[in-house]
Amino acid sequence: LFTGSINAQRLDQLGKARPLTLSGGIAANMIYYEGTANRDPFTYFLSGNVNANIYGLYNIPVSFAYTNQQFNFNEPSFKINRLSLHPSYKWIATHIGDVAMTFSPYTLNGHQFTGFGTELTPNGPIKFSAMYGRLVRPREYNEAEPQALPSYKRMGYGAKVLFDKPVYGLGLTFFKAKDEVNSVEGLFPEDLNITPKENVVVSFEGRVKMFDKAQLQVEYAQSALTYNLKDETVDNAAWLSRLVDTRASTSFHNAVNVDFSYIVANGSMGVGYERIDPHYETLGSYYFNNDLENITAKISQTLFKNKLNFNVNAGIQRDDLADQKQSKLNRLVTALNMNYRPNDNLTLSGSYSNFRAHTQIRDQFDYINAVRPYDNLDTLNFTQISRNANLNVNYAFSKTETKRHTVNMNVSYQQTDEQKEGFILEIPGNNSKFLNTNMAYSLTFSEQQLSFMGAFNATYNTLSGIETTTLGPTLAVIKQFFDKKMRTHFSSSYNTTTTGGVKQGDVLNFRLGANYMYKEGHNFNLNFINLLRNSVTQDKVNDFTATLGYTYNFTNRKKKRTITKIEEPPQTDTKPEVLENTPEIEINYKGYRFSGTPSVITRQLDTLKKSEILTFSEEQTLEKVKNSFEKVKNSEGEETSTYKNSVYAYLDIFDGLKAALPEYQKIIKAAVRDLAADIVEAHLDLEKKYVEAKAQFEAASTLKEDYTELQKAYQEAKTLFMHHSYIYRQLQKTEGEVLKELHIYQGSMLDEVMQMKSQKLSDERISSQVKMALIAYYDELATENANEEDIILLKTN
Repeated sequence: LFTGSINAQRLDQLGKARPLTLSGGIAANMIYYEGTANRDPFTYFLSGNVNANIYGLYNIPVSFAYTNQQFNFNEPSFKINRLSLHPSYKWIATHIGDVAMTFSPYTLNGHQFTGFGTELTPNGPIKFSAMYGRLVRPREYNEAEPQALPSYKRMGYGAKVLFDKPVYGLGLTFFKAKDEVNSVEGLFPEDLNITPKENVVVSFEGRVKMFDKAQLQVEYAQSALTYNLKDETVDNAAWLSRLVDTRASTSFHNAVNVDFSYIVANGSMGVGYERIDPHYETLGSYYFNNDLENITAKISQTLFKNKLNFNVNAGIQRDDLADQKQSKLNRLVTALNMNYRPNDNLTLSGSYSNFRAHTQIRDQFDYINAVRPYDNLDTLNFTQISRNANLNVNYAFSKTETKRHTVNMNVSYQQTDEQKEGFILEIPGNNSKFLNTNMAYSLTFSEQQLSFMGAFNATYNTLSGIETTTLGPTLAVIKQFFDKKMRTHFSSSYNTTTTGGVKQGDVLNFRLGANYMYKEGHNFNLNFINLLRNSVTQDKVNDFTATLGYTYNFTNRKKKRTITKIEEPPQTDTKPEVLENTPEIEINYKGYRFSGTPSVITRQLDTLKKSEILTFSEEQTLEKVKNSFEKVKNSEGEETSTYKNSVYAYLDIFDGLKAALPEYQKIIKAAVRDLAADIVEAHLDLEKKYVEAKAQFEAASTLKEDYTELQKAYQEAKTLFMHHSYIYRQLQKTEGEVLKELHIYQGSMLDEVMQMKSQKLSDERISSQVKMALIAYYDELATENANEEDIILLKTN
């Protein structure tokens, strides 16, 4: 696996790269609390990620989190204090410590484990992933804490092999998890129904493209789950029984998922089929829906000149696939998402879904009344949702360079139903409904860097026929200082709760905070919260919380978005013929702005073909640009709407390229800065070696036996230092000059970087590859152009 070669890099010609470079981010938060809650008066949280780069070749990312606050969860595998390392080299990535990996939805799916994992993603079609580690920690039964369920130590391992080509792909996944029977010494009640388990899952997946616009994806998985390893072994004819010791409690279940999609107009459509056997389960996932069959149809389109975007999923869902339940569920399931922006001021978005979901309902006032960022941290307490609707309206009714008015309204509705045997039943009177509404108004003075906000929140819910209402206003002021480096805010909220027509209490809170950005990477924040709670069930509560935080990011650089300006071609003495009845039109689309007759706009669009974005584009992209421009020219004499649509399609090509270019150039810029720092650091060491070799050679006599060796050593040191000095001079130019002359910055590696991005490689690994390409580029320049006049002596006379 580690055999390979490096071509045209010649790292020795650049002196020595920095032995160790560090990048990443660190965060620390300290919280002081004074109040009546059962909390420690002082807690702290430490987290961060650090990447160690060794000689520009090896990356060792490390992530960690630690706190002195103790959290108790029923899930024994959950760890708030964790440490993980992710060293990588080229296309080889490893994961060590407390990490999580995903092979597929039906095998290993995001389960945290403590151990080792690897991902091999070479340039060829074959990809490989593997893991081994402890999935669940052993836990003894404690009568004093019955909510902390005991658990056996669970070990697991698995692998996935994927053969992926542009037209088709094939994959095979294997996963096995097994509890250690003797890992728990004490006894615990049998009614807890906790037994040592074993699970083996095998999954096959495939993908194929058809007709240039269609794609078919299929996955089939079979899971063998033993519910009690203490049972006696038995024979079983299932093909998966060859990989597991089948016992009386071993069951075999299947899952299949088929998806077909086809590109149509400005969107796509498709159908899907999913079937999961009753009791299908994998120990590589925290939660799994089973005993269901879904047949769905989906469509997504962009209409009305890209003002309306919508996605629709509809289908039929049923359960009780084995005809073993007393009740069945057959229903039509739908999901709709829409976004409509008729103009620059108004935006409407909405969604509706009655798909089965596994999510957590959290009242918006949980956030309003929270006194620390780690409240409501339990993400393991999920609730089934059967219906979910949301509507959001945002309107900017006055917007100038100095002042901006914005109104926003949001309404969300959720409905849950009583569950029986894991499935939703329509039982009148037992439904639970949640309605959250929010209306906010904001006024911003841009020059003064001052904003005011007022909002009103309301929540209405019914639970088992009992109605509860919570409502109240919120006011906030935000002010920035020191050229936006310091941001201060003050807000106050009041909300009152009524249940069954009886007032339960009210809450008043005040928040004051400041955030200061020092230079590029240092961020300090200080926040105070005072919460006054009055309840009919307890005395008045006065809680005070102070939070001091600090974060440091090694590469915290942001690039401001700019609007592309299109320059008109040079005017000639001969004026084009303009039809008297040809109206002038305006186009304002994705940052591009044009005005004039269609023929004038077409000439302006023609200048885009000379854009630097296309300099290094593939032939397929250039052909696409050419064909799209011909459609623009041919539609000049047609209706205005037809001409505009052809212009939008033409600009979409450039917008797609522009969307990828800023992130790509950010990576290149960071790699150039890193290389420049390495060159500066290595200069004095190379200078010393060059001067010493030169002095020894010039002092030597031609009669000495080692004269030839000294001459050779001097020539090698001279060539090395001459190359290095040439590159030093190139990188000592202003950053703008360096990037302007660099074809890599203009986009010559764009396709390679985007491919690495699609493979989900880390930014550190991508930056390392870019840096190697930069080394090869500058070394080639030095080989062709470097001479003795380039030598720079900084310390030696």
